[in-house]
Amino acid sequence: MINAMYIEHPKKDQQGMTVVAWLIVLLMLGFILMIVSKIVPMYMSSYGVEAALESLRDDDVGEISNGMIRDRTMKRLGLNDVEFIKKDQIIIKKYKRKKLMTVSISYEIRKHIISNIDAVASFSQKIELNY
Repeated sequence: MINAMYIEHPKKDQQGMTVVAWLIVLLMLGFILMIVSKIVPMYMSSYGVEAALESLRDDDVGEISNGMIRDRTMKRLGLNDVEFIKKDQIIIKKYKRKKLMTVSISYEIRKHIISNIDAVASFSQKIELNY
């Protein structure tokens, strides 16, 4: 008769990750979340710039000077919490023959990531207005 206590069971391989592997995974996820938390606001501010430019469609831009257009655009950028654009970055071109105006804003956003590593995003937005 075979004693049941001494029956050998097949050996199982170890399953799952070790603590060190979990720490590495958590560090990688933390790094990715940190980068995303720095980059997403850069793109959100670009939507604020786009909204400020689109709001110029409501104005009668043919009747006002370029300086007034810049001032109105700067006020709208401030309302959209876009504080890094300066007046000289707003370029206005009027084509009197076609009764067309283009307003464009080109800018760059730089966010510090870690040590000497920065994330840089360049944006150029333009709107054509008939007057």
